[in-house]
Amino acid sequence: MSDSLITLTEAVSGATAVIALDRGCNCFSLRLPHQEQPTELLWSEPGFPQGAGGAAHSGIPLLFPFPGRLASNRIVWQGEEFSVTTDPGELPIHGFVYDRPWRLLDRTDTTASAEFVLSRDGADGAACWPADFRLVARFALTAASLTIVVEIENVDCRPLPWGLGLHPYFRLAATASPEDAAACRVQLPVAQTWEMEGPFATGEFRELGNALSLHLGMRFSQIDLDLGFTGLQWFDETATCRLLDTTGRQVSIAWGPEFPHLVVYTPPHREAICLEPWTCLPDPLRLHEAGIASGLRLLAPGETIAATVTITQG
Repeated sequence: MSDSLITLTEAVSGATAVIALDRGCNCFSLRLPHQEQPTELLWSEPGFPQGAGGAAHSGIPLLFPFPGRLASNRIVWQGEEFSVTTDPGELPIHGFVYDRPWRLLDRTDTTASAEFVLSRDGADGAACWPADFRLVARFALTAASLTIVVEIENVDCRPLPWGLGLHPYFRLAATASPEDAAACRVQLPVAQTWEMEGPFATGEFRELGNALSLHLGMRFSQIDLDLGFTGLQWFDETATCRLLDTTGRQVSIAWGPEFPHLVVYTPPHREAICLEPWTCLPDPLRLHEAGIASGLRLLAPGETIAATVTITQG
């Protein structure tokens, strides 16, 4: 197996996780036991680790230092202009790390960590963002869960503006049946949705009339979304989305208050659903510069902060 593919294995249960370092440190396969048999939780394009499909369209892409799309390929931060991409025909999306090779730091049978430094590993170095950064992703596998901890370090002498998102593609059912996928119930802990102007959030939120239905669970056949939510339900400082299929399998993704937003996306192929914890709105620097609260975070030089997401199956 290629050195760029890292396989974690929990020997007793047979649980496995496979991470493609060369494709953005993307965990594109997660198999956890259900009814004594490991089942795949994640959707990915066939041949993904060999380069098939878009880097943001499979597994668990890591989105940093901004999730979502920017309105321009140039940003202005504190009076200084930065060229985020050199392609004038393509608006930047999902940051700089999801489609670049990462470097392995360490691994055991059930854990691995890898790093990305913008000035060293970014396609355009550190000139595309107001400050350089180091990102470390730590993966820990158990018989019933995968925990991902993302550590953000400001390695520059200037404050680092940042936003983080995870973009997991979940399979809908333990079987490959379209009927079983359609019958899967999706529980979303949300009370508000983002107000949008075209593809961009305004910074305003609207109360949902069907929040209770989303809390209790809606059939996947009733859901067709590419939308951001907030007003999350918290229990012990944890928000949780759940997928419940017809076999009794329950898949959960849980996170803490560092992620106050949730993006839900149903890909056109209808074989998966994306349940995406985000720390901020899309295009957060533009909103921040306009005096609109966006969830943009600032990290002082030398400081480090971490965010955690856990995926379980029961």
